[in-house]
Amino acid sequence: MERIDALKPIVPAADAEVEAAKKLLAAAQAMVTAETGRLNGEVARVRAELEAVEKELAADVREKYERVVKHKGADGMAPVEGQSCGGCFQQITGNMLSDLMLGRVVMCRSCGRLLYVPESSTPA
Repeated sequence: MERIDALKPIVPAADAEVEAAKKLLAAAQAMVTAETGRLNGEVARVRAELEAVEKELAADVREKYERVVKHKGADGMAPVEGQSCGGCFQQITGNMLSDLMLGRVVMCRSCGRLLYVPESSTPA
């Protein structure tokens, strides 16, 4: 009984802390809900752009692309970094690099990813 009497003065302060925490939680949940809506819209926009670009692929390129994406998912493409695959870091041949520069579809012989030259750089 003495212990209960000793804790009674602390209860109002603890209740105030709980209410403050509930308000913080509600604010955080509202912020997350708003951000979720914005991000869902962005994902829908990007998916629509991806579908439009995928439809523009030539038939032979689309076949290779779909096969790689089916097996590797988002990790199915890799940039050429210098003279190596950006996915597995294995060196690519000069012929592969030339084919890339000519706009041909090139797959890494080591990891099977589709290779591309990033827009911001050119291979060495």
